[in-house]
Amino acid sequence: MKRIIGLGIILIGFLAVGLIAGPQVVLKVKVQTANVRLEPDMLSGAIAQVTFGALLESSGKVGDFYQISTTDKDGKTIDGFIHASVVEVLGAEKEKETMREEEVREPEPVPEVRTRRTEWAGAGGPGKMSIGLKLSGGAAFLFDGAGDLEKYRMGKMNYYTDYLRNDLGYTTTFNWKKLSIIPDFNAEIIFNITPNFGIGIGSGVINATSKGDYSSEGSWSYYPWWGEWTDTYTSNYTQNYKVQAIPITLNLYYFAPLGNSLNFYIFGGIGYYMGKLTHDYKYDYTYFYEDASWYYWNEKEDYKYSYTAKEESKQNKVGFKGGLGFEMNMGPSVSLGLEVFGRFVNFNNWVGDFSESWTERDQWWKEYYGWYYDETWSGSDNEHGLLWIYDSGSQGNKGMWIYEDRPDWSGISNVRPAAINLNAFGASISVRFHFDL
Repeated sequence: MKRIIGLGIILIGFLAVGLIAGPQVVLKVKVQTANVRLEPDMLSGAIAQVTFGALLESSGKVGDFYQISTTDKDGKTIDGFIHASVVEVLGAEKEKETMREEEVREPEPVPEVRTRRTEWAGAGGPGKMSIGLKLSGGAAFLFDGAGDLEKYRMGKMNYYTDYLRNDLGYTTTFNWKKLSIIPDFNAEIIFNITPNFGIGIGSGVINATSKGDYSSEGSWSYYPWWGEWTDTYTSNYTQNYKVQAIPITLNLYYFAPLGNSLNFYIFGGIGYYMGKLTHDYKYDYTYFYEDASWYYWNEKEDYKYSYTAKEESKQNKVGFKGGLGFEMNMGPSVSLGLEVFGRFVNFNNWVGDFSESWTERDQWWKEYYGWYYDETWSGSDNEHGLLWIYDSGSQGNKGMWIYEDRPDWSGISNVRPAAINLNAFGASISVRFHFDL
């Protein structure tokens, strides 16, 4: 509550300074969709959205945010703030009417230019429309190992190979490679509205798997006056991440003939990517203690702990893909192609479910008594929330788990929602079946 009151006082102060009466400023939205926020803060929730080209009036500025008024689809006035990076300043209020007149002005007619085609360019013959099915498969190289997934892997590697091994003297292993090359498959229907221009609608499957195992073991002996006592610790971990995405894509194609049987083409467009992230985790820990004494009775403790967890989260994002290629005619309606492409899609704010279960067993042994104590416990839990990544301690270790609330306990820092991307550069082989309309 104190924090909220404090933020309110700061906000009032900003408003008092930033919203000094002055001439109305005209803003124009320069992105596809921009959020109108309740407060001048990127963490503030969006209360409305405005689209590309919308004209807005602002009477003041708070930091990097303009205060504006807009209306929703029901005509209700909404007051809020919009970030300066998504708008451009056109001028004062008197310029707005001029801009509106320019927006509704009819464009001047462009004289039609007719050309005569003499060569095949794309699917179909000269001047013909066609429809085709393009199937492609290949591999993509991820730019940065899928973003925060690679940061998490590196944090574990630094902790186990540097800190535990070099600083504390544990024996460690680490077998977890960077996620780099992943398969990429697509199917697309391409409608050639002219021999040179086409529109493609398609889908595909992207699968990325990152699996690793690592361990640590430490054993120490002590020699008090009554004998010798030994502690042995072992930890074994297995983690398996799967990132899957199914895109629905819309691409524009331009085909250029390079002869009677060879085409060059470029393409690009947007896609709606439906992402899914699963994580299987297993951890086994053992502790063994032995006190070998010439004075006291000998003692032993054997403790075992087994833990498993599973996470499944989803997120959908808009991405972009483009590339170029060459296509060779293999017959009247079949072409083989080779293309290279680039893709950009970043998934953040993953929402999903977490479940865990564990079992532990503790046994004690004493000379002349044998194993006189043996207890076993087990339990399970589950949670629904957001996938977070954070620094755990000061030795480079990281954590990345689903929590209902933002993690805020002692010993962690740099807490933020995890972002896992499929940004990549790749190549694929394609076959296209096309038919005249």
